[in-house]
Amino acid sequence: MSGDLSDINWDDIPEPTERNDGPLAAGTYPVKVEAASVKEAKSGNGKYVEVQFRVTDGAGANRCVWARLNHQNASETAARIGMGQLKKLASTCGLTRLTDTSQLIGAELLVDVTAREYNGKVYNDVKDFFQVKDFKPVLADGSNRSMVFRVEPDAGTSGADDAPW
Repeated sequence: MSGDLSDINWDDIPEPTERNDGPLAAGTYPVKVEAASVKEAKSGNGKYVEVQFRVTDGAGANRCVWARLNHQNASETAARIGMGQLKKLASTCGLTRLTDTSQLIGAELLVDVTAREYNGKVYNDVKDFFQVKDFKPVLADGSNRSMVFRVEPDAGTSGADDAPW
C-alpha cells in the first residue's frame, strides 16, 4: 500500500524534540492517579496493587511513575509494609476505606520518588505520599520558607547548567 504525501509542507514541520525516557530524578512530584489495578505476583503466591501516577507540573511533567504495593505476600513483613503503604495512599487520597482500586483514579497528590539501580539499569520507586495541602517543602538549607520541590540532579548530568545543587 502507498499513500500520497505530496501536500505536506515539510519545511513547516519542526524537528522532533529529544525525548527523555529515562528515570525521573529523585524528588517530590505533583501527580494524578491515572490507573490502579490488582495484579498477581510473578511468584504466584501473592497480590499487589499497581498504581500509575502521571506528573502534572514542573520537571517531569507528563511522565509516569508506578507504585507496586503488596497486599498479599508469603512474607508477613512484606505484606505488612505493603498494607501500610496502601493505607497511607488511600488516606492521602481522602479515603477512609479502599474497597476498589477505581476509587484512587483521578486523585491528585504529591509523591516522593527515588531512583535505584538494579542489574545495570536505573528505576524509579514511589516511596511516600503527601496531600498537597499538608506538604511542607524542604529547601537546600533545610528550611521550608517557600513552596518549592526538592529534586536531586540526574546522575548523568555534568553540572554545566549552573543548577543550584
